[in-house]
Amino acid sequence: MRMLLLVVALLAAAPDVATAQGRPVAKVVVAESGAITFDGRPVTLPELREALASLAKGKGEVWYYRPNPPGDPPPGALAVIQAIAQARLPVRFATEPDFSAFDAPSPPAPEP
Repeated sequence: MRMLLLVVALLAAAPDVATAQGRPVAKVVVAESGAITFDGRPVTLPELREALASLAKGKGEVWYYRPNPPGDPPPGALAVIQAIAQARLPVRFATEPDFSAFDAPSPPAPEP
């Protein structure tokens, strides 16, 4: 119950919640240390999973950032990506820590 309240507080507390095409957006960052933030607030991996489940119910999307994308990922980055995928949320990969720029979307795979 405590975790659910934290998730609700995380989603509701941000008056400047970003939206993309009318959908709620959560900004997820994995720092070099492996620390995870959800909309600027530190969270554990279980708390992140709960927050992502709530975001999915609201048909939201994730904007994800980690430092040095071409380099080795920080500890826990793979688990964060897996949590986003398990929640079946669309994700955009930011190339700047302020989310001002993103990787170009990959072209669709050719039909066989």
